[in-house]
Amino acid sequence: MTDPIFTKENWLRALTFATVVICVFSSKAAVPLLLLFGLSLVWCAGVQSIQLALLRGPAAIGLAALVFWALASAVWSAAPGTVLKTIWPLALLIGAGLVTLSLASRLEKAHADAIAAGLIAGMAVALCLVVFEAATYNWIGRQLRGLTWPEIINFETGGQSLTGFIKAPIAILCLLIWPVMVRWFAEKNRLIPVAIYLVLIAAAIWFEATTSMLVLIAGVVLASLGHLNLRVVARTMAVAALVLIVAMPLLVRPITSSDFLAAADSGETSFPIPVSGVSRLHIWQFVSEKVSERPWIGWGLKASRYVEGADLKYTVTRKNAEGQDAILYKDFNLPLHPHNQALQIWLELGLIGALIAGLTAFAVIWRGAEPAGTFSLGLIGGILIFDLLSFGAWQNWWIASQFISVAYMAAVSRNPS
Repeated sequence: MTDPIFTKENWLRALTFATVVICVFSSKAAVPLLLLFGLSLVWCAGVQSIQLALLRGPAAIGLAALVFWALASAVWSAAPGTVLKTIWPLALLIGAGLVTLSLASRLEKAHADAIAAGLIAGMAVALCLVVFEAATYNWIGRQLRGLTWPEIINFETGGQSLTGFIKAPIAILCLLIWPVMVRWFAEKNRLIPVAIYLVLIAAAIWFEATTSMLVLIAGVVLASLGHLNLRVVARTMAVAALVLIVAMPLLVRPITSSDFLAAADSGETSFPIPVSGVSRLHIWQFVSEKVSERPWIGWGLKASRYVEGADLKYTVTRKNAEGQDAILYKDFNLPLHPHNQALQIWLELGLIGALIAGLTAFAVIWRGAEPAGTFSLGLIGGILIFDLLSFGAWQNWWIASQFISVAYMAAVSRNPS
């Protein structure tokens, strides 16, 4: 009698494979994929496996406190309707992520092995697709979006950025690479994970994903240090996360001063700053000023969208080779979010929100990094870097991507072959 094709193990293997591949072309798909992953784990483990006692850890307590404080901000927010509209899907997503993480950390070995197999195969195919996109100038992405070259190269509208389509997917792969490393190194295989790492960092360089490059380099450094002394590095990272979140307005003050910004605009800093970095500094200066106006409770959830002055534009010029002023950068004072979640939480939820977020990050890393192993340091470091340099705090796809990557790490690191 042959074994059935549709088994729980095969389903988890196929779902994990599909998740990694789909995220290459649609980072926003991370939300439904997280929900499907969570439901699949409930099916595999049984409904009775969901125990509320497992949701009382620092992550659950801290995130619940942050959600309640964000809800309370509707009282003093200039746009309470925006707060109420945002909070319920955010709470549901966080709840689904916590349940998924709880179940992933207690999977049976056969189920964890299936996830690992799907993850490795998915990463291999995903990187092949990324290489194909690099070689064909995003052919698949252009077809999926129905873009033609006249639309992409349009001088009147500014056209479409092809690299922008794949930077978010590369960021997701930069997180998923660490549970892949766990499984391959557990199987005493070194060549394949090193090759995967090199291909991914080459893709980040090709698509000018500067933050992803930083994440990959920092991840290797942290994992290597963790190999020497896991406990010390993990707890140092926990303290660093707390300090970075709570003290961020003070930490950015030297690089957002008028003198430093003038030097950055003219390109006269002692170290090169990319154009995207110059724009970040201007955004952070504006946000820091707004934080100082309401330091205790902030402006309210999603205030980044409506705080006074956010919709005003600024222009940065720099002398070109002919000595004429050329536009280097032009954007809003605060486009969508500050590209720094610590500053965003300070702006929207004040010192109280920052303390909740900082203490939550501290407790989660302090308790969770060491049991997950050295490669978890690469994952945690990557999440922190992206949080502080790139994505918004309430972007659903990014929240889902973090939960998915941490759940995969919980599954494969505690159930090695």
